[in-house]
Amino acid sequence: MILRALVRLIGEVAIWTAIVALVAGGVTLGTRWVLQRDDRPSPLMLAGMTLGGALLFAGLSDRLDLPQPLGFDIGRRPVPFLWVLAGALAGAVVYWISQRKVRA
Repeated sequence: MILRALVRLIGEVAIWTAIVALVAGGVTLGTRWVLQRDDRPSPLMLAGMTLGGALLFAGLSDRLDLPQPLGFDIGRRPVPFLWVLAGALAGAVVYWISQRKVRA
């Protein structure tokens, strides 16, 4: 009984994390495509910043009880899709700004 609940929880968390990673990965690819006219962006740093921003915004939206339009549930965990997307975009913008200051 406990093992079954634990396996279900691990599966739900894995699916939740995969969705967040897919959104961040999409933003990473889009950002790399936009920035390709500049020097090649560091893919690991860019991916880390977009994923970190997505996770940060998802956590903050949960902690601050922010409205979650276009959110959906996986098991008992809500996925705040717009907040995840906004966080990934914010991470990409922070990366872009930091790279511009380094080159200047």
